[in-house]
Amino acid sequence: MAIKLPEFTLVVLNSFVDVDKVMKFVNSSFLDIGYEIEYSVEYDDVPEEAYNESRDQYEANKIINYLKEKYNGFKVIGLTDLDIYIDLYAVNYIFGVAEEYGKYALVSCFRLISDDYDSPMSVIRSAKEVNHEIGHLFGLDHCSNEKCVMSFSSSVLEIDEKDVDFCDECKERLKQNLKHVLDNKI
Repeated sequence: MAIKLPEFTLVVLNSFVDVDKVMKFVNSSFLDIGYEIEYSVEYDDVPEEAYNESRDQYEANKIINYLKEKYNGFKVIGLTDLDIYIDLYAVNYIFGVAEEYGKYALVSCFRLISDDYDSPMSVIRSAKEVNHEIGHLFGLDHCSNEKCVMSFSSSVLEIDEKDVDFCDECKERLKQNLKHVLDNKI
């Protein structure tokens, strides 16, 4: 029997991704290691001040700060279809960002949607990125195993090539970290 994690809050920010389909894949990865994710869904808009007109993108840290101001829960994950970036990295865009061992994460589906939001490819790509950011929330670093969902991805092709699940090594670390989090009510 799976151990139920405290409820996650998924905040859908200007997105059309089917959260339930995405979370079915995410939950499957966690059930594989003996945990079940329960979640609630909230719908909201991205704050206007997160938009950077000169880049025609949204600053991820401003969206994370907005989530911190408005939502409190065990883990809060924003899902958006908007193009996001973060000033800390010398890259043009990011797929997601999370606080390591923190509560807040953000995933952008902007570059993940293939033909339509409900296509299997779009759902699986989104699930991979949600799993990846949840891994960071529970203390996992990037993995050198290119098939692991925790491997770093700088392109959609790299996302397509990795699995939706954690590699065996990351599964073990994740189980240990989850046990630590639950035992210490972090």
